[in-house]
Amino acid sequence: MTRLENKETEWRIVPNESWKPVVAEYKERIAQIRLLDPSCHTFSDKTFSDVDTKAPFSPSVDNKTISILNRLRLFGASTTFVAIIVAQTICDLWESGMFILIPLNIRFLFESWARVHFAKDIINKLANTQDIDKAEERVERLTFGTRYEITLPWGGKSKDIKPIHINDCLRTLKDVYPAYQATYDFLSESSHPSFFENSYFMLAGPPLANWNNQSFKESMKPKLEKCFLIFETCIAGIIKDSSNLTSAYATVYDTLSNEVNPRESVNPGRPFVIK
Repeated sequence: MTRLENKETEWRIVPNESWKPVVAEYKERIAQIRLLDPSCHTFSDKTFSDVDTKAPFSPSVDNKTISILNRLRLFGASTTFVAIIVAQTICDLWESGMFILIPLNIRFLFESWARVHFAKDIINKLANTQDIDKAEERVERLTFGTRYEITLPWGGKSKDIKPIHINDCLRTLKDVYPAYQATYDFLSESSHPSFFENSYFMLAGPPLANWNNQSFKESMKPKLEKCFLIFETCIAGIIKDSSNLTSAYATVYDTLSNEVNPRESVNPGRPFVIK
């Protein structure tokens, strides 16, 4: 472990680099995450090519169903873009041994995935119930709901829109990630300055690297592996769910476009099927 040294009555921390071999073990997996830079042509083609840059992020004159799906696909694409940027930050932190900030940033990604999956759940329920008003209310809460008054981009203050609680979003993950609650608890405990779990991450990187301590090493290595696996799972989940949101929009838009111009329609929506 990093030691204290007395040099001419002045105590100072003498760091070691025992964390660097641990980081090196993740070199190839980090490289794979690096490929998901938003500016990467392949990634952009897969995720954003079908997103209209002028797509409204608020209720519009569109057919209600189209408006809902348009907002959700833009929400998914925006969340994916931000998630990939955060992922690059996580890689930077990992490579520099700043493990103490890793769980907090991965929890951000986990919550982002839960919110995109919740958006997918809105579409699934809309397909099953045809309750367009309920779907619109959930979209409004997901995209505009706030617990604290904020300034809206188009002017005015947010108010009177209750947000979707993150726990409600997390619960929708149970169909694809049953361990969602245990994972969220682990990330939360590791993120908060609650001393015990958080201390492991503090002692994992410089200047207090403790990897020469065998007992610490045996406890900490599984924690880091768990973090990176969650990291990879979140990124894959966000990209997949965001793609599904775009596909759902395209399916419904094509169906309606064969019969009526949705931008001129006053029809509140029609039944649809997501294949």
